[in-house]
Amino acid sequence: MKTILHSRIYEAATGSNIPIIILHGLLGTGDNWASISRRYAREGFTTHAIDLPCHGRSPHIEDISIDSFARCVEDYMEYHHIEKAIIIGHSLGGKVAMSLAMDSTRVEKLIVVDIAPVTYDLSTYHTHIFTALDKCCSSPIISREEAAARLSSAGLSDIDTAFLMKSLYRTDAGLYDFRFDFKGLYKNIHHLLQGIDGDKKYTGNTLFIKGGLSGYIIDNHCDIIKKHLPHHTIHTIDKASHWVHVYASDDFYTKTIQWIKE
Repeated sequence: MKTILHSRIYEAATGSNIPIIILHGLLGTGDNWASISRRYAREGFTTHAIDLPCHGRSPHIEDISIDSFARCVEDYMEYHHIEKAIIIGHSLGGKVAMSLAMDSTRVEKLIVVDIAPVTYDLSTYHTHIFTALDKCCSSPIISREEAAARLSSAGLSDIDTAFLMKSLYRTDAGLYDFRFDFKGLYKNIHHLLQGIDGDKKYTGNTLFIKGGLSGYIIDNHCDIIKKHLPHHTIHTIDKASHWVHVYASDDFYTKTIQWIKE
């Protein structure tokens, strides 16, 4: 049985351009892209902001890997009768987008946001986030205020706490929980940090958006990017960190919509 992912679909205001599919980053949701999605829709591009597996309102699955997530996105496209789409992926979503592009014929253009097709180390950042979530969920959460206080007391910044709180919801029992499967994701984090295997390629047009203040794409990655995505360009937004679309949203939108329309 195929896994059908949850999404929020922003219908194009006018025209019938090729649709855009957006894939969020680790522990995020499609709703993180609501503002950008509305802007694309106003330009005539119906935009699907998807919740990846084990995130948001999408089903939790056992096979937690880049390739399995990519297959779920392709199943979503088949379910919604999307023959071709422009795929935008940020961080984890960028890796899923690259995998999809290399294994499917449904990707018209590809935008990869602040991630490269390389293997990343399990950084102290990831460990810190998951450790804080584990502490937060060690006993029932009775209010949003309590969840925020627990995350802060575990050492998370206000920015990280606010980001994670977007996935907190009230259960039928009246308690609070996170929509993402953080235990499953952390158990399989090494799969999600892996690079692209072998000689797989996507020969379509690809735009990499790099945050100038981020270290996720570095000069040493250029040869690997060229190997797997030979027809690419890299655009740096100087004052942006890893969450380029949040902290430099106007610059991000202007560059991407211009490139999409080329």
